[in-house]
Amino acid sequence: MRKNPESKVQRGVRLLDEKKPGWAAQINTEKLQMEHGQWCILGQLFGDYERGRKALGLDNFTCLRRVRRSSSGYREHAIRVS
Repeated sequence: MRKNPESKVQRGVRLLDEKKPGWAAQINTEKLQMEHGQWCILGQLFGDYERGRKALGLDNFTCLRRVRRSSSGYREHAIRVS
């Protein structure tokens, strides 16, 4: 069964809440670009996407990079959640 975008975003929010409390206050939504390695959420928090992925212990298979085809939809959901 495939999870909907909102549930994936919620899983990411829970992971960041656990590993990097207060993370949402560090996100500049004016600069947020989910398709850009430095301006996506992990890029803004950790300097770039790859460093963030590694810091959170995520492998390429589980990362949001897999959903880049619909990054604008995820950006919309991510902003609504935070």
